[in-house]
Amino acid sequence: GEPIRASDLLDRGARRVEGELVEQPELQARLLGVIGEAYNNLGWTDQAEPLIERSVEISRQAEGLEPGEMVTALHRLAIVQANRSRHDDAVASLEEALRIQESVDPSSSGNWVLLVALAETYHGRGDVASGQEVLGRALERFGRTVYQGTPQERSALSAMTAMLGHGTAPAATDTVFRRVAALEGAESGGRSERYAALLVQGGRTRARQGDLTAADSLQGEAVDIYRARREPTLALADALLQRVSYARALDEPERTLTLAEESVRIRESILGEDHVDIAPARTSLAEAQGRMGLHDAAVESMVRVVAAYERAGDSVLLGPGRWRLAVRLEAADRIE
Repeated sequence: GEPIRASDLLDRGARRVEGELVEQPELQARLLGVIGEAYNNLGWTDQAEPLIERSVEISRQAEGLEPGEMVTALHRLAIVQANRSRHDDAVASLEEALRIQESVDPSSSGNWVLLVALAETYHGRGDVASGQEVLGRALERFGRTVYQGTPQERSALSAMTAMLGHGTAPAATDTVFRRVAALEGAESGGRSERYAALLVQGGRTRARQGDLTAADSLQGEAVDIYRARREPTLALADALLQRVSYARALDEPERTLTLAEESVRIRESILGEDHVDIAPARTSLAEAQGRMGLHDAAVESMVRVVAAYERAGDSVLLGPGRWRLAVRLEAADRIE
């Protein structure tokens, strides 16, 4: 008579796989990996890692196992290790997976997917130089591989696009972005939310390269796609907030204020007026209001930001929030 939780089903499944499939090691390894991946997707990395480690162990011992199964198991393990900030272990797992994949099929699309994961892991541990070197290899492989559109490739495309611009040659960045945009645009007619998310990421890449006008233009395309949806979404609010930073950098105070106001309004309509996740947008709104000389309004915006952080008990952001409030109070000539 009690509700069944996902964790109950996964726990039960893991016990049965361990106990009932001893004589079928390939199937046992595969299912343990799938269950571990499910745990990881739910954010339960403590439960995920031992199952995936067991999957890798069984795969190593199984006779006649397809190399692709071992590659998949190691890739899963690396994802969990990276999620637990064990980046050195994740690098080792991915490098082993790459060695196996390269020995079996050097032209496989799985190679560039693994290289993207490896580059992302290097970035995660703060080694941007190594990450960019590996990303360069991934870009080269991607450029001469037939794109299949699998979920793994879609995820890798998103990750790869997110890393572009950190020292990547602008020409290479532009080539990859154009190819990815063409692939996604062809599937959806250039109107899907996935395509809009790609434009948002492309805008961030252009911004990192210093081309704020191009960045703002790409974000504008994304905003138009999001606005065409039936209801406003947080993705639209995020894209608007990104445009706020570009408009501010381009010294367009009126547009900065308009974009910030819209981003806050959408968040309020979805989350409620006092939700802490509105605070970053309100902070940008306060800055835009201050630049337009609307100092009392800017103070009110920052008062609400500080109140949200106080309610949430966010000691990390509360201090900077109070400092920004003090700046707005000073600008409003409320020195005391």
